[in-house]
Amino acid sequence: MLDFAQNLYEELLFKLDSTVPDLKTFSPDQRLGLILRSIDQLKEKLKSYTFHSEEEEISFFRSRLPLFLSLFLYYSEKFDLESVQLAGTPQSRLEYFDRQFSRVGHFFIANAEFFKYYRSGKTDLDKYYFLRNSAANQESMDLLTTVMDPLFCTVYSVKLATILAYSRLERELQLALTGKTENIELPTGNETRLEWTDTKAGLIELIYCLKEQGAFNNGKANLRSIIDYFENIFSVRLSNSSRTFQEILSRKTGLTNYLDQLKDKLLTRVDEVENNHIR
Repeated sequence: MLDFAQNLYEELLFKLDSTVPDLKTFSPDQRLGLILRSIDQLKEKLKSYTFHSEEEEISFFRSRLPLFLSLFLYYSEKFDLESVQLAGTPQSRLEYFDRQFSRVGHFFIANAEFFKYYRSGKTDLDKYYFLRNSAANQESMDLLTTVMDPLFCTVYSVKLATILAYSRLERELQLALTGKTENIELPTGNETRLEWTDTKAGLIELIYCLKEQGAFNNGKANLRSIIDYFENIFSVRLSNSSRTFQEILSRKTGLTNYLDQLKDKLLTRVDEVENNHIR
């Protein structure tokens, strides 16, 4: 089964590379049809196939099936991205990018534990995550409802596929956003120029916090515009900010290290002021 899936995947990649979507007529994306047909072949094969061991079943649902599902997710999102770039206004594109960044971020937050497990290369919970008779396979899953059959696919195969697809999609979004900023008010040059010299991860942590707080433009400023503004005003490049945010989610030491440090610094300063006042 593993060899069958691998050969089918390599054949699918070849077909995808030679297929160009017709974006101008907004016709259905042929790439999605190719992927779904390959998924149907896997389904049909599984109907009459019995895995020889738990290890083989785990390997299929961890390292083979998610590749197909991630392609379906990725190309579904990519077609929307290409369509927005072709026909959308600058404002609608920015709004679309912001929604996508937020959706990706929320997914990784909701699945932080599994994301850290996968990124760390652990395997001790694979029987829980990737066997069809596992209790984990009873969880509800909204994504990929067209293929989410518990006899064919485990919930965590879908979650892993989503991790792979969203990691790839964020790179596409970053490329699409290159050179694109909103009309925001920047320093005139007469002010003292400040340069961010602390960690970039700390600034990303702060920016995401301020975005969720709705601290700018009555909560209407999108994430990309806030990042662009901070890059300009503090002379710093925050390339691949979504990746940095995912790394924050995978920390073992805590999700708000930088914010905790800021709080400690402020409380220390307050104590110093109060002590001096008493004296």
